[in-house]
Amino acid sequence: METATATAVPMRVGLTCAVSDYPTHFVAFPGASFARVFFGPSDRLLPWSHPKLARLPATVSPWVSFKDWPSDAELNGWLDKVTRPTILTYHHERDNSGSASDQTRMARASYFARWRHLYDLVCAHRNRPLVTAIPIQTLQWTMARSNDAKGMIKGDSDWRTWWAGVGDGLAFDGYVDSWAPGYPDAEKWLDLMFEAAEGTGRRLWLGELGAVLLGRDTGAGRASWIRDVVTLLRERNAAGAAWWCAMGKPGAKGEVRNFHLSDRPSADAWREAIGFSAAGR
Repeated sequence: METATATAVPMRVGLTCAVSDYPTHFVAFPGASFARVFFGPSDRLLPWSHPKLARLPATVSPWVSFKDWPSDAELNGWLDKVTRPTILTYHHERDNSGSASDQTRMARASYFARWRHLYDLVCAHRNRPLVTAIPIQTLQWTMARSNDAKGMIKGDSDWRTWWAGVGDGLAFDGYVDSWAPGYPDAEKWLDLMFEAAEGTGRRLWLGELGAVLLGRDTGAGRASWIRDVVTLLRERNAAGAAWWCAMGKPGAKGEVRNFHLSDRPSADAWREAIGFSAAGR
């Protein structure tokens, strides 16, 4: 486990995109260290021959997020076939639900127990040196306030509510509000995540990092914000961050959310972040 106070190890910088974009995006952003790979409900643990994994460049570590709970034999069999550094997450963003039945103490206890068991299996496996296990929480849900009148349950800024208690790091999926008039102060935006990392004694990962172009910005504003975030992550010994270079879910009014780094300033800012990481800085 890498602690928040451990000797600094260069931050890893990754990129997540659709499988169809692998051939273009990993050429446009050479040196990307890792990418999120999602196994959806009913996918089980997809075989390593599946395009989501097989088409990923050999230099890019897959960060596999899965939701179907496997048997011990199924997980061990999948781990047997790991041949390169791999990050593993069970049920990312499990916190992100306003349903009362999903937010009970019993629901959290079941999630925590599964994470403890998963971590025990990973730690005991012969391929343990290749596998990192990291739980992921949702920044926007954690920061949001509950609304009892509307029956909305949110995190109320308490990261402890869904902290699994085990793992090789602590991760958040963090996005800037797409309805915001401008980009937030980077230090304030990162504050809760660093508080959580320090509180758990783990290094911080941003499994998903994203911001759409806000207001009339054509890229320079987002690029400046990216550089501010990356600088702070490095200064405070974060372990890694991956940009969500894909479309997001439609907004409440059906508005399109495009997180692609299609503009030159933003793309250059992320290539710069990758370059510094590749150079061990």
